[in-house]
Amino acid sequence: MLSDDTIEKLAKAFVCVKVDCNSDAGLSEQMGVSYVPHDRLVAPDGTVLYQKVSPELDELKIAMRLAQEKTEEAAH
Repeated sequence: MLSDDTIEKLAKAFVCVKVDCNSDAGLSEQMGVSYVPHDRLVAPDGTVLYQKVSPELDELKIAMRLAQEKTEEAAH
């Protein structure tokens, strides 16, 4: 999590935008956002400089991978 000081510094150099994926599905699709929350740093020309999907999704992927490995181990 970013500190308030860090957010303040970033706000001087960037414009922060929050998109409601339910009411602006077109923009979400255009930006390639399929999971929320989804953080993305985009240059003025549209180049994606940084992106991060919700930690909850990462944790879910890890849990699914572990479950798959256990299933494969049990099959052998």
